[in-house]
Amino acid sequence: MIKWNGKDVHGNKKGMPQYSNERMAKNDMTVAQWKDNRFHATYPGYDVDVLDGNGELCQGNTKLGTARDSYSDE
Repeated sequence: MIKWNGKDVHGNKKGMPQYSNERMAKNDMTVAQWKDNRFHATYPGYDVDVLDGNGELCQGNTKLGTARDSYSDE
């Protein structure tokens, strides 16, 4: 969920640039590192919640690999 001033923009924010990273971040990067190094660089002033496969909020120290694995069908 992408937020502006703490409120969900509901995907209706016009003029937002496309996420420009062509390669996915490494699995051992944390959610906090991804937000600081990638998301905020593309979307300054915005914040984002990263959710796992159950729709639960991932804490900042959660590895991206763990979050991604939560979406697997196994």
